[in-house]
Order: sequence, then structure tokens, then C-alpha cells
Amino acid sequence: MKDLKDIQPFVLTSDSIDKYYVRYLGKEKLDSLTCYAFAVKPKKMDKGERYFEGIVWVDDEDLQVVRTYGRGVGVANKEQAFPKFETTRQRIDGKYWFPVYTIAEDTLHFRDLDQRIRQVVKYEDYKRFVAESRILDDVEEVPSPSAAPAKPATPAPTPAPAKK
Repeated sequence: MKDLKDIQPFVLTSDSIDKYYVRYLGKEKLDSLTCYAFAVKPKKMDKGERYFEGIVWVDDEDLQVVRTYGRGVGVANKEQAFPKFETTRQRIDGKYWFPVYTIAEDTLHFRDLDQRIRQVVKYEDYKRFVAESRILDDVEEVPSPSAAPAKPATPAPTPAPAKK
């Protein structure tokens, strides 16, 4: 499940790039896009961690990942096997590239048998998340926008003058 969530829709971020060797392979054409291709592999494998090893294609205009091909690596358990996969992205909302599908078609080699698999994951129904935020001084009190406006306070009755 971790591979489905973190490895197959692989994104190389500034937080994770130090964990990988990245080697420039050259420019390649993917469909109508001109891309930079990079070979990516982990520098070291920490126990219990999963990593991506393969090729990453980056659009040469907006410098975003548009395709990855490789496999998840990092588990030294002979009872597990992981397929090679390809994740394709499309520009969503005219700006950002998001995964739209991952296909894994491979033969997994186990101790007692080889198992052919085919896996297709579709990512769909992306929704734009919009939120408003304001930074307030910690002294200033501002009512929540969802709270009903407070009713103005009713002035206290004026006391009657004292009789002599």
C-alpha cells in the first residue's frame, strides 16, 4: 500500500532529493513534449524505508515531472516482490501535472514460483482546494467568518435620579 501511495506517484521534492543520485540522461520526446530524462536511484537504503529507482521525465518548459518508470526498492525480504511500473501525468487545471494512471505489467519472481501480474491504477476526479487565510496580530480579536454577527449590546438602563 505504501508503494501505491508514495512510490508509484513518485515526486522528487527538495526534501527528498538528498536521498537520491540523479544522473542526467539527455533530452527525449514524449508524445508532443520535449523532456529532460534523469536516472534516479537511492544513495543508501535505510531499513524499513521504500525508495524509487528508475527514470523520471521532466517537461523542459515548466520543469514538472510528467512520467516515471521504475520500481520501488528497499525491502530485503525474499517473500516480497514488487513490479516495474510506469506513472503518467497530465496537466490538471492548466498548470500542475498530476498522476492520471499507473500501469504495472511484470513477472514477479518468488522463491517457489514466478507470477505474472497486471495492475492499473487510475487517479481521477481531482478537485481544486481553495481556502482563505489571514495573519492576525495575537492581540487583535476577530470573530470567525462563519460565526453569526454579534448583536449590538443593549445599553444599560439609566438609573433614575435619587429622591431627597
